[in-house]
Amino acid sequence: METVNRIRLPGCRPEPLSHYLKGLGVLRILGTQLEGATVRACWATDEFCLEAPLDAAELVAFFLDRYRPTPVIAPWNGGGGFWDDRAAGRALRHVEASTDPRLAPYREAIRAARQAAESLGITDAPKDESKARLLRVLRATLPDEALDWLDAVAVLTADKPQFAPILGTGGNDGNLDFSSNFMQRLADVMPFGGDWAPPGRRPRRGQAPSREQSAAWLRAALFREGDAPLLRAATGQFHPGGVGGPNATTGMEGDSMVNPWEFILLIEGALVLAASVNRRMGTDTYGRAALPFTVSATAAGAGSLTDMDEAKARAEIWLPLWRQPATWGAVRQLFAEGRAEVGHRQARNGLDFVRAVVSLGVDRMVNEFLRYGVLQWYGKSHLAVPLGRIRVQARPLIRLVDEVEGWLNQARSVAADAPQALRQAVRRAERAIFAYAQREERAALLEVLAALAEAELVVSRSRKLQERLNPIPWLSPRWLDATDDGSAEFAIAAALASIGNPGVNQTPTRDRDTEPLRYHWLPVTEARGRLDWTDPGDRDVSLTYLLPDLVTILQRRLVTMEQRRLPRMPIRAGRPLPLEYVDRFLEGRVDDGRILRLLPALALVKCRDMASMPMRKAPVPLLSRAYALLKPLCMPEPLRPRQLQGQELTLRLPLEVLARLRAGDLERSLDLAARRLHAVGLTPIGFRTRQYLHLKPPDGSPLRLAAALLLPIQSAQPLLDLILPEADNQMKGRDLV
Repeated sequence: METVNRIRLPGCRPEPLSHYLKGLGVLRILGTQLEGATVRACWATDEFCLEAPLDAAELVAFFLDRYRPTPVIAPWNGGGGFWDDRAAGRALRHVEASTDPRLAPYREAIRAARQAAESLGITDAPKDESKARLLRVLRATLPDEALDWLDAVAVLTADKPQFAPILGTGGNDGNLDFSSNFMQRLADVMPFGGDWAPPGRRPRRGQAPSREQSAAWLRAALFREGDAPLLRAATGQFHPGGVGGPNATTGMEGDSMVNPWEFILLIEGALVLAASVNRRMGTDTYGRAALPFTVSATAAGAGSLTDMDEAKARAEIWLPLWRQPATWGAVRQLFAEGRAEVGHRQARNGLDFVRAVVSLGVDRMVNEFLRYGVLQWYGKSHLAVPLGRIRVQARPLIRLVDEVEGWLNQARSVAADAPQALRQAVRRAERAIFAYAQREERAALLEVLAALAEAELVVSRSRKLQERLNPIPWLSPRWLDATDDGSAEFAIAAALASIGNPGVNQTPTRDRDTEPLRYHWLPVTEARGRLDWTDPGDRDVSLTYLLPDLVTILQRRLVTMEQRRLPRMPIRAGRPLPLEYVDRFLEGRVDDGRILRLLPALALVKCRDMASMPMRKAPVPLLSRAYALLKPLCMPEPLRPRQLQGQELTLRLPLEVLARLRAGDLERSLDLAARRLHAVGLTPIGFRTRQYLHLKPPDGSPLRLAAALLLPIQSAQPLLDLILPEADNQMKGRDLV
């Protein structure tokens, strides 16, 4: 049996991208060129680890003496060396003239490429249609060893070639051609023979690169050993810290520096992404190249990235990390499938991908994903910037986002040329989805709802936006369970949102004043279960100030009751509020601003009808007698007070009461309520002496008292017990006179 050694490669780490690809390159080369041996690899404590029948010294010797470079050529590019006599052309001809048997596939690939160009009559760097024809001929005529590179670079669709973002635009990034640099770096470390020397160094005819120097570079690249000097050469988008430029060093300008073995191995690793393209050669439903773990860029979840960064980015690449040792075949299959599914479709952008990761829509071999954005740098070049990590773990509640996926995708496309408020709301929703995927906090899902509600409000105010975007369809009751943070503000907002809710009223009428509370601030109508817009000016409140808006809503519903002679108050709710929360609201011990923000968010959700369910038993708080005098007149169901042996009473709050409360006339409001109760046989304490005229709400605000009348409660009996003589010795109100 062969001896298997575990070799840690500290030089191959998840960040930067060049170090990640370097690890893949090592595994790919060993898996395909170390014949008769099984090699496994994994990521452990942020280092790439090999399990192979080699030790560290033998691994270095293998790359120095037995490594066969993959033919990396780009005859379709002007900088690929086929069409000039500069450094790129000299490097290409040097490979052609080499005698090293390890470069035989390289020489054959160059020869096949020249023949393909000649057959098409191409004598200069091809462009547009000529480039597309050359790529198709190369795909059919290049030797197998060269196809991995071609397939990693380009996808030959029916329309035109599309290029993999990880390798720029066809194997180059601006003036930097990866194939030319690959050949130059090979000449730095391999004994080609001839008179090649990198730019800046005089050629020494017939002298091969120093084996000791090559080994030093290799040990530094793999094990971070020694201090081998770097070469002044381009590194491309793979290593942002090594590209040089302004402020790159202590001086004004820094040079781009590279370890030649590092560049060679990262290019070899980038070819791992070729397997998927080679098998599928396909496009997604939007006609874009289908590349493994590569999606459109999303600014959400990426710190300070802006919409402009997103628009200029080439793509996002989500690279897998796995902890269990896997063979090259398993890793190749992982990348070949590139599976990231949301529901029954492939992920299309970063938001889709993060949802796939936390809903287990990815390969179970993967433990974590490292997210890279290929972002524009200094206005022209691109850099692969790490944007964070996401662990692969089940967060079932992320499936709730499926309910708003269609609306959110449509809103994202509409927001491109819409008011900034819509773009900001959409971005907030996307950031909240990312936040939930990372931390699984209820607050993040609640923020998703709040941002969606704000976006819908923006759309509701513009006829042009209404023509492009429908109202958000009703969401399932699971959202309420998933976002309930146990706060009084949530309970109050959810109770208000449940008034007229379709989960409570199974057959709502078309009259907006007896329908869900949501329709008071949205110009919405519902027909056959489908929501549609009406005139943007057809709104009752703007949700700017909580207390006056709640009073306006209640007043509008009272008017409807009077006009239509409805048998009961049109304020039936599915989530009655415990009296302890009513007490907190009356005292002003809640955050009105947060209630105002949560109300439109929770009003998007259908609620379960909990009005008939037993309420949890809790001590009755010392409620305001002023509230207890008014609220029994504002109940959606008939009263059955035990003081009248269960006789059924239908009471209505006079509109004048609300008008008086708005005007600050508390005494007249209480007098009207007391007289209405007395008229049906429920005479309040101190009715004859008008003691109730001296009652005051806890916070002294008649407007808050009026707003509290809209809060749904399960039963008015505790309030009647507080104000009727039969219970005078048992109940004590805090404002008893």
